[in-house]
Amino acid sequence: MSKITVQDVASYAAVIVACVALYVGWDQSRIYRAQQHADVFPVVQLTSQYVTQRTESGDSIRVLQLSASNQGVGPAFIEHGDWNIEGVKINHASEIKALFPEGLLTVDEYQGQIDSYLLGAGEENVIWQVSWPNNSEMQPKLQEFMDSFWVMNFEVCYCSLYERCWISRYNATSPRPKSVDSCPAAN
Repeated sequence: MSKITVQDVASYAAVIVACVALYVGWDQSRIYRAQQHADVFPVVQLTSQYVTQRTESGDSIRVLQLSASNQGVGPAFIEHGDWNIEGVKINHASEIKALFPEGLLTVDEYQGQIDSYLLGAGEENVIWQVSWPNNSEMQPKLQEFMDSFWVMNFEVCYCSLYERCWISRYNATSPRPKSVDSCPAAN
């Protein structure tokens, strides 16, 4: 039987210390990578506003605005948007007018982008804003359109700087974006 020398114990101790150092280095790099991703984590929220306002001339108007805002801490690359109302696919906000009941006239309209844009942290992008006269003649027509609008399906797929991607949905049961492998190509 051979005796264990001091050099053998020192060698074994050096191997154990090297293994511990390797594990600590691996664990620290894993934590650092997770922190990097968290430092640029975008969270896109889709919201709408439907309000009554007064114009400078004192007329009452109804204003509807649909927007995407980045509530996260990093930029969101909006790759793809999918929007439909009552089964009609909307590729651009200008196509919504085809869904207006006959005689529903707008006062003012703004059309933004549905997909293929960058949304910085804390920024908001107005996708569509429209206003109508708020009078007795327009209210039934406006209500008919709004009944369809409130049940629309609208979602955007966006990615972070590190190409982690999520889908946010309007009218979702949960405000939490759903993680996906990648976004479909823009229209």
